[in-house]
Amino acid sequence: MPKFYTDKYEITHEQNPQRYHMKGFVSHCFTFEYDSDGKVSSISISSSLKEVLCCLFQGMDVFQTKAEELVEKIDRISKYERDHPELGWTYDYPELGLSF
Repeated sequence: MPKFYTDKYEITHEQNPQRYHMKGFVSHCFTFEYDSDGKVSSISISSSLKEVLCCLFQGMDVFQTKAEELVEKIDRISKYERDHPELGWTYDYPELGLSF
């Protein structure tokens, strides 16, 4: 997926005067973590892309939905970890493999 957005938005300033024209910007908004077997264990997407990337979970745009509403709605699907050390800043849904 990062390649699609890199190809689509890493264009000239004249074509798109937003910051997405800066070389490498889009690809740096995706972060991958790997387990000891070299398999992807986590993918992070920066909200810096919220103007150009529609990131959906169960039909909800996670970048355009207010955090309180998003947390409440996803909590109905699967409970977030209530004793997370960064609770209030991080909402971890271990059953879904999803964190905000």
